[in-house]
Amino acid sequence: MKRMKWMWAALALAAAGCTDNGALLKSQEWQLKTMVINGEVVKNPTELPVLQFSDSARIAGSAGCNRFFGKYVLDKKDGITITPGGSTMMYCPDQQFEDSYLKALPEVSHYQVSADELTLKDGKGNLSITYVPLKDSAE
Repeated sequence: MKRMKWMWAALALAAAGCTDNGALLKSQEWQLKTMVINGEVVKNPTELPVLQFSDSARIAGSAGCNRFFGKYVLDKKDGITITPGGSTMMYCPDQQFEDSYLKALPEVSHYQVSADELTLKDGKGNLSITYVPLKDSAE
C-alpha cells in the first residue's frame, strides 16, 4: 500500500511538471520576430505580421497589411499542419514579404512554444518563423 501511494505521488508530480503546448499556443496573439528562409533572414516589413490560434482549430492574423485565415491541426508532440483558407488582396508596400510569409505558413510542420516565444519550422530545415507575444496596445 505504501508503494502504491509513492507511485501516485510520483505520477502527480510528473503530470504537474508537464505543460500543454497546445494551450500555450492558443493563449495569446503572436507577433513576428524573425523569418528565415533557406538560411537567409528575411527583412521584416514595416507592419509586423500577427498570428492567433483559436480553440476551434482556426488560425487568423495579419501578414502586415492583408488579413488571412485558415485551419490548423496539432499532431504528435510538436507537429502542426496549417491549411490556408483565404486572405484579403490589397496591394501593400511590403507585398513581396507578404507573399513569402503567406506561402511559408503551409510549409510549417513543427512548432516549439513557451510563454515568451513561438517558433514554426518546416521538416527540412529550410524555414523558421519566430514570434513573440503581441504586446497590448493599451500598455
